[in-house]
Amino acid sequence: MKKITLINPPWFFAHPRDIIIPNNLGIGYIASYLESKSHKVTIIQSVAEATKNIRKIKGRYQSYYQVGLDYAQIINKIPEDSDLIGISAPFTNHSRIVKELAVVIKSRFANTPIILGGAYPSLILKDALCKEIDFYVVGEGEKALRDLVQGKDIKEIKGLFAYNIIPENIKQAEIFDNLDELPFPKRDKLNITSIS
Repeated sequence: MKKITLINPPWFFAHPRDIIIPNNLGIGYIASYLESKSHKVTIIQSVAEATKNIRKIKGRYQSYYQVGLDYAQIINKIPEDSDLIGISAPFTNHSRIVKELAVVIKSRFANTPIILGGAYPSLILKDALCKEIDFYVVGEGEKALRDLVQGKDIKEIKGLFAYNIIPENIKQAEIFDNLDELPFPKRDKLNITSIS
């Protein structure tokens, strides 16, 4: 059994009135699938757990707002015995957040692999590269993470890439032909009702 921590990081919003609680079903599905394979999963839902934690950021052309747990709060929620830490990047504008977060995580969990998944690495993998992030998933993450935590050779895992081994021909991760094989998402772990 492996212990995996999955993080839905803080999000950027144009204005505090635009704040929504993200229902990251991708993380929920990954958690339920990994738990069906006898692994233990912890989910950290940064926005849902701290909607009132708002930081104004001055951008090049306009200001915007980072909402959710700050990086120190996230670090303190990661179980010390995590075998793998996953970060979700459902949008390309998460670039700055996931890279900053990865640096902070590595400073505390130097020997724990970090994996990045979601639309951002799936769409522009080379832009998502960051030396603190060990692995990247292109496409659906369930089977790729399962294979990684079960010790399969990285070169044999479709859609999974190591920071220093990015091929020219990037293939998507393996998907489910039969969606009935995929357990329902772990909504109880998504924390979408705990608004503070």
